Amino acid sequence: MIEILEHIHSEYVPTKQSETENGDLQTEVVETVFFGGDQLTEERGRTCKAARGDGDTQYDRLEGVQTKHEDWHAIRLIYQGSTTL
Repeated sequence: MIEILEHIHSEYVPTKQSETENGDLQTEVVETVFFGGDQLTEERGRTCKAARGDGDTQYDRLEGVQTKHEDWHAIRLIYQGSTTL
């Protein structure tokens, strides 16, 4: 899951490069994007972000990706349960 979040973070999160005082290039997150799924996917995403929580920058901590639970999963399960009654 970390590889998936890293790919989404590197390909879809708007970033910009800036130079630090040391002359090194640093990648900064400009805007966050949502990454949604069912409850398990959202939990795994949060866990992966927590595992990267000790990074030095927002980019290293994967802060450009905001995980969220998609409600349509729950609605679909409700409808599936009501059709079997």
